[in-house]
Amino acid sequence: MDINQVIAHFGSTTALCKALGVFPQHVSHWKKRGIPRARQHDIEAVTGGKFVADRSHLPGLSKPPKGR
Repeated sequence: MDINQVIAHFGSTTALCKALGVFPQHVSHWKKRGIPRARQHDIEAVTGGKFVADRSHLPGLSKPPKGR
């Protein structure tokens, strides 16, 4: 998940912060270190799945089921 694409989706860092209930310092940190997994899931939820959280740490859930 790319933080710059997420910010563009919301229109600004401020709008992203309001949607997630975080401070701009958090987003600044994500630009340097990546978005934490828990926040990726939050972003997925508030964007209705437009951005999909990394599930590679969950065995069996990193790929969609066959036939879909």
